[in-house]
Amino acid sequence: MSPTRLPTQPQHRFETVLAPELARVSDARRSASAVLRLWDVGKPLADDVQLVVSELVANAMEHGSGWVALRFAETAGNLTVEVTDAIMSRPECAARSPMTREGEGL
Repeated sequence: MSPTRLPTQPQHRFETVLAPELARVSDARRSASAVLRLWDVGKPLADDVQLVVSELVANAMEHGSGWVALRFAETAGNLTVEVTDAIMSRPECAARSPMTREGEGL
């Protein structure tokens, strides 16, 4: 039997659940800022992560359904950010209108 390498457990984890209201996007951004500061993530990366969190949480609230979960995990110097909502199906591309910027994400 060959040795099996076990997955590395996260050194740090954080999770919060947000009410499905666009006003909660700023709460997600503040949570991200606090967690990244606590974990000593450098400012340039922390700024980028906060922007990504804002976009992902806003999209989940606008196009998803139900409560939105925001998770961070740091393992061996790698930072993972996850945003989920209650929809179990995979996202589908919507028809894009040439008159707006809507639908450019997918």
